[in-house]
Amino acid sequence: MRIPAAVDAREDEWRELFAFATSGEPRATLGLVSGRVRMGKSTLLRTLAETTGGFYHRVTAVDYDGFLADLTEAVRAHTGAGHPAFTDLGQAVEALVALGAEREIPVVLDDLAQVNAPHDWLLTSIVKAVDGPGGRSSRARLLLGGSAVSADGRPLLRDRSLREHAALDLRLTGHDHRRMAKWWGIEDPAIAFSVYAVLGGTPVHRDWVDELPSGPGDMGPFTRRTVLRKGHPLFDAARRSLRHETGPFDLGFYRSISFNVAFGATRLDLLAKCVNRRPVDLRKHLSILTASGLLDRDRDLLSPGAVHYRIADQLFNFFMGMMRVDMGRIQRGYILEYLWRYRAVRYSDFIVNPQFAQVCRTWAKNYAPEGFFGGGRVWVGHGTVDEPGIDVPRRAPVVVLGEPVDGRPELRALGACRWDGPMDVADLAELRRTAALVRDAGTHHVGAPAFHCFGGSGFTPALRTAADRGEVTLVDTAALYSERT
Repeated sequence: MRIPAAVDAREDEWRELFAFATSGEPRATLGLVSGRVRMGKSTLLRTLAETTGGFYHRVTAVDYDGFLADLTEAVRAHTGAGHPAFTDLGQAVEALVALGAEREIPVVLDDLAQVNAPHDWLLTSIVKAVDGPGGRSSRARLLLGGSAVSADGRPLLRDRSLREHAALDLRLTGHDHRRMAKWWGIEDPAIAFSVYAVLGGTPVHRDWVDELPSGPGDMGPFTRRTVLRKGHPLFDAARRSLRHETGPFDLGFYRSISFNVAFGATRLDLLAKCVNRRPVDLRKHLSILTASGLLDRDRDLLSPGAVHYRIADQLFNFFMGMMRVDMGRIQRGYILEYLWRYRAVRYSDFIVNPQFAQVCRTWAKNYAPEGFFGGGRVWVGHGTVDEPGIDVPRRAPVVVLGEPVDGRPELRALGACRWDGPMDVADLAELRRTAALVRDAGTHHVGAPAFHCFGGSGFTPALRTAADRGEVTLVDTAALYSERT
């Protein structure tokens, strides 16, 4: 199958989408295509309709009556025949499903979540049309695309009841570090990571950048001529994403939540204190932020039952960590070179080092050589463990667990990560201390876990000597990007 040039950034997703549209099922089926803004959802869906002669309509009128009027005209244009005006959503969706009465055809409603209609009514109308008598006599592949959150601020395309009826649930996320390096055509791992840590895995960002940094030391000038420059498409992209994904309600509160998560308030109890709310008052907002893909909700692999929130989009994280506090200065034309120097510690602590740790986890999960963490199934993530006499839990950036031993998950490996400084035997000592605390906690089976140091700026001779003795495994940036690992 030839991949259309328009979707070359989403080859795997295109294959999955095309397979759904040409599945040969004898009845109507439902597909969901969700993801953050600028992920390429509309391009995929529009290209599919053009390639197969299907129906495509993108919602532009958010008011209910305007939506029905526009959809009526779109159906008339597609069929080339007159069609009675739609008077309600149920009638409209049934008519769309009926487009597949004669042949298998993709029928796309893009950005449906923007319609100002009751959430439950949307869900009921869609499910009824696909599962009802009309759906049983149709071969329509009804595809709903767009944001995961509806106009009334509730999850739509990520709604469990809708997903249970879907034959396809395709969620577009940002590319990982390796895929983005290929997409950008960057061969130097240090430059590839430096760009990824700021701009992330959104393919369209490549079209907005004229000149790449010459090296990690050029990131200051690079950001000043791109994301920090007023008028550049990247300058306001993160704020537009938040408005688009969460809607107009409580926008300031969503900013406050995201800002505090970016600065380390990753647990619900701590986050609630930072925004001066009860934990229960945050659940809806956190649910929407995670459903939209702006936040990730990670299980703590060392503290059973605990979870951590993390900003999922690198550009959004850069905005919250480096731009939001200083936005007034930036807009007034403050000398950005001085601002960059003044915020160097913040850039290190809240941008590149956390993003480097996430890249290391991605490598451990998806790219580590077979058997690198032992045999059998493994789980990769991060975690925290309490240390007696210290209020702040000890963090482990990379945690690898194996199958349970004696009813407890086995601690296979711990990893430390640092981008902007050489790793030393002190980092190895910290890993050993963390393993001892996990052993003392009694929540995990701790035999002889492996220790790994992931270094973006090299390793000291003493640590290399420890590696030669088999005490630790060293993983550098080249290995994180190499196809041979």
